[in-house]
Amino acid sequence: MANLCSPLCGDDTIRSYCNPCDRQSSLREGGFGRVGFLDCDATFTDITDETEWETYVLAGKVVVLPELIGNTVDDEVTTQRLSACRPEEENTRISGVDFQLKLMDNVTYTDFDLEYDLKNKLAAKTAFFIDCNGLLYYRYDWVSGENPGFGKLTATVNRASVVGEVQSLNFNLRWNSFRSGYKAIELTPALEEVILSACEEGS
Repeated sequence: MANLCSPLCGDDTIRSYCNPCDRQSSLREGGFGRVGFLDCDATFTDITDETEWETYVLAGKVVVLPELIGNTVDDEVTTQRLSACRPEEENTRISGVDFQLKLMDNVTYTDFDLEYDLKNKLAAKTAFFIDCNGLLYYRYDWVSGENPGFGKLTATVNRASVVGEVQSLNFNLRWNSFRSGYKAIELTPALEEVILSACEEGS
């Protein structure tokens, strides 16, 4: 007779860590200062490999936006009762980041092109984020040979233009994160330079 699955009993270890001796150095600043997009067919063997990133940057498969303000939002969770004897169980989870871009292109005005593309071209892209601690965030369940970004994106995009304030381009990214989440690597100076070259600094 086949063994029945018992979710109440298992031997998978919860991975944790002890209190750091230096508490102040163990704090991590919140917020994302950059967001980037990958073409869906951009797969990586090693996400830390500069050559792989450079290949995709040169091929136009990586786009990094100018510096902005990014904040995570609380996940939207839906649950469903699957058994009369148990509480409701999670069956969908939507994660997201809200962004505000205030640095506009006052030379060629390509920020209007960016606004249009965010509204119309994200279906073929995945997203990654860079925080204020030099960490690059990607999909937790990524494995070698896959695209590491957060995919199947949806976005709400609007331009705010209010008297007495600078304009901002606001967009809210959302994706399905059910049984997944964030993972991060620390960017070396060389890897950061390669990735940010996709933004064409100073243009």
